[in-house]
Amino acid sequence: MAEIKALIEKSRRCDEEEDETYKEQTGYEIPEDRSTGTLPEKMSADNGYMSAENLEALDASPVNYIASDKGEKQNKTPLSESRRKLVKADFDYNEGDDTFTCPGGQTLVMKRASEDGKRTDRGEAEICAGCSYQNRCCQSKNGKARSITTEFRKKGAEIA
Repeated sequence: MAEIKALIEKSRRCDEEEDETYKEQTGYEIPEDRSTGTLPEKMSADNGYMSAENLEALDASPVNYIASDKGEKQNKTPLSESRRKLVKADFDYNEGDDTFTCPGGQTLVMKRASEDGKRTDRGEAEICAGCSYQNRCCQSKNGKARSITTEFRKKGAEIA
């Protein structure tokens, strides 16, 4: 509960700073928030709020929540119809075994997890070297395979 209140207070301070900047730039004042000062029973959050810190705070609170898991937007142009670089959204996430699979079919393996909630999954350089997407995917100057860094997925969160 304390973590949620701290996040709310941090957000309120940011809002006040933004309101003051807006007033200075435009000469107009934003009406005061008419908040009740209580936590909602339910809430939803888009992927802009999908961080390990926020999800841990929500898990520790009495709030029932739905968190978006849309991640990066898919590119409108399919890989087969372009020469664009691959982005994280081009990789398929396999929820059952918590892995990513590249468009070339390789399953990336978790290589490290940090205390701040980030994790890195990486492919095998030998497999990447023989892949038709290699020059559009692997961006390491020293020949390392493609890696993807994400924040841990939280169990118990309802994913929209």
